[in-house]
Amino acid sequence: MSIRKPLAFAVLLATGCSVEGVDDTGADRAGEAISPSTIYELEVKHSGKLLDVAWGSTADGANVHQWARNGTAAQRFRFEPVEGGFYVIRALVSGKVLDVEGRKTSEGANVQQWSYWGGENQQWRLEPAGDGFYYLRARHSGMYLDVAWASKADGANVAQVRHYVGSDAQKWRLLPVSGAPGGGGGPTTRLRITSQCAEPIWIAHSDNVGDPQNIRLTRGQSHDYRIPDGGLASTRFWPKTGCDGAGRNCRIGDSGEGGGKPCPAAGCQPPIDSKFEATFAPRGSSAQTWYNLSQVDGYTLPFKVVPRGKGAESGSCVSSDCSGLSLDRCPGAEDLSGRGRFPAYAHEDLRVRDGAGRVIGCMAPCKRWNYPAPWGRGQPESVDPGLHLCCPTPIDPTSGGCTIDRSCMTSQACSNAAEPLSVVRTAYVAAMRSMCPSAYSYAYDDAAGLHACSSETSFEVVFCP
Repeated sequence: MSIRKPLAFAVLLATGCSVEGVDDTGADRAGEAISPSTIYELEVKHSGKLLDVAWGSTADGANVHQWARNGTAAQRFRFEPVEGGFYVIRALVSGKVLDVEGRKTSEGANVQQWSYWGGENQQWRLEPAGDGFYYLRARHSGMYLDVAWASKADGANVAQVRHYVGSDAQKWRLLPVSGAPGGGGGPTTRLRITSQCAEPIWIAHSDNVGDPQNIRLTRGQSHDYRIPDGGLASTRFWPKTGCDGAGRNCRIGDSGEGGGKPCPAAGCQPPIDSKFEATFAPRGSSAQTWYNLSQVDGYTLPFKVVPRGKGAESGSCVSSDCSGLSLDRCPGAEDLSGRGRFPAYAHEDLRVRDGAGRVIGCMAPCKRWNYPAPWGRGQPESVDPGLHLCCPTPIDPTSGGCTIDRSCMTSQACSNAAEPLSVVRTAYVAAMRSMCPSAYSYAYDDAAGLHACSSETSFEVVFCP
């Protein structure tokens, strides 16, 4: 039966009866003070231990149990509200959510973590249990999160069971994580990546980032990256689409770096993905955190970057909105001839297509010039028009001079719009200026693309905003 009146619900609790189904109407007064931006530990009353994702796993189906506090992300969760006064309980270590296995409604069904897909077996109501504790009640079954047999041992399993009046093994306290990224209602973490894309995406990153490669995100899902307080230089993150279950063999995104390794049998795809790049300063230092949206190689999905916390929206530390990126505006007949000096390159198609002929990416002029066939021409950057499209800066071992006749381009030479061969005269750069004015569209586009923030600033990157 579905209980729709608080009085009837109170009577059933008093008699110790189990309740089938959960009313999804009315306000959730228990959750009024719960913040979706705060990270919590979940302490069970009978043992004082915490809810924990076993071994810090990031896999679908990883078990959830109780464990002594160890300070890891496997014991930290975020409560994200959904309709009807329920919450999704998302594990910080994986970005996955608490899930009753197989949508079972039976007593003792296991609780695990799983990618969020909108199931009612992944949604929980918080009901006051007194003394600051809550019962956590599954929406699909009406049953409660419970430590098996009220065990106090590390590793004791967590499952759904009917309500037992007075059982402290069903009472959970939400403890904000003091001093942790996202704790106490502050910014989420130093970096959160969110997807609002209609189809799943997989997030790849440079090898110096400690989180797992190819995190799968469906619409509305986020993943918080563990950027160390001591800082991290030269990070890069990008989306992959059309991948297999392991985040490999993708339609686009297998570029051979970071999450694109190893290359598929057909060879690596060009690294034209929409990229977020950042160098994170040591937290609390006077050094600056730098970030950019790089379309120097090309682009795939629209996205935006929103700085939060100290320093956000001041100076160059501003929201960068590339939500207007559209593959429909990728030049299909780019003129790279330099006003006829190189007529063989007067009609270059920058669009990248899949096997069905659909446009899945857009190559920047430099990448079209230097990337191997079948995507590009595979030509050296040291000769024109590639020299003016790619703007390489090798060091002359004799004089250190950087001149065009030494196949070296300074920032000024690269950005010289009076030069017919200059990359700034291309239709690609013009389109980028219109769609994404605060991003890098060529190698020396610092004035538009480079952003400096406080070492305390955090960021949210949203794909398909």
